[in-house]
Amino acid sequence: MKRPLYVVVAEGVIGGVIAGAVVAAWFFVVDAVQGRPFHTPAVLAYLLFARESVEISVGLVTFYTILHLGAFACLGLAAAWTLAALDTSPTLMIGAVFGVLVLDIVFYGVLLWTGIGAVGVLPWPHVLASNLAGGMALMTYLHRARRDERPFGLAVLKGHPLVGQGLLTGLLGAAAVALWFLGLDAAAGRPL
Repeated sequence: MKRPLYVVVAEGVIGGVIAGAVVAAWFFVVDAVQGRPFHTPAVLAYLLFARESVEISVGLVTFYTILHLGAFACLGLAAAWTLAALDTSPTLMIGAVFGVLVLDIVFYGVLLWTGIGAVGVLPWPHVLASNLAGGMALMTYLHRARRDERPFGLAVLKGHPLVGQGLLTGLLGAAAVALWFLGLDAAAGRPL
């Protein structure tokens, strides 16, 4: 069934803002753990607006956050429109691919295009993980907003029990190896 354009636009914008909020929350937690809350948006705003110094101010962080959420709203709109045009249901796998490919390419593309040297400021594993979480949050919202009856997330595995058993076996094996090395490191006095 063809969905009205205004519904696709609204869902895409809302989903994009949710994805942007997930990414912002990721970096807020990372910054807070390091004892520097709001450091990432302040540094990115400093680099983007060529400020004299990195200062964390409410106005600067608010302005950058609005810019950040606006960019994600546009990306969410593009994702929702593409899914509607292809008549494809949102899945976590599409969200993961969207996060890893599209969001990372857009982020690093903007850095290259503007000449901003933020690659050293934001470690790539954090960018990758936050974009992965953002892409999956976007697709989760789009799936719920569409009221899609098809299984989503881990419910997909009910139709493929062998895949589910393989994933469980792999996770148990990985946990056993991780615990083994945690024990070895703890015995050596260097846990984690």
